Amino acid sequence: MTSWTRRAVLAGMAVAPVTRLRAETDTWPSETIRIVVPFAPGGSTDAAARLVAPGLQQRLGVPIIVEKRSGAAGSIGSDVVAKAKADGYT
Repeated sequence: MTSWTRRAVLAGMAVAPVTRLRAETDTWPSETIRIVVPFAPGGSTDAAARLVAPGLQQRLGVPIIVEKRSGAAGSIGSDVVAKAKADGYT
């Protein structure tokens, strides 16, 4: 893959979620949001997610769940996110 192709793919990946969310701004968020932490419990990533979640919950008005899916150097959590429904709630 050439560097130009990589840049085009990355640009498309960055723009796609924004356009989808813009189309759903009237109804999003309307259900529980999951934050998946792909590293061990008690680590800095887990602590940061747990510190951010209450503020997000208050600001957005929907429940925020922090899930720990550790293992395989983050691959298990990444796999959960990759296979999640592409609706902006994970």
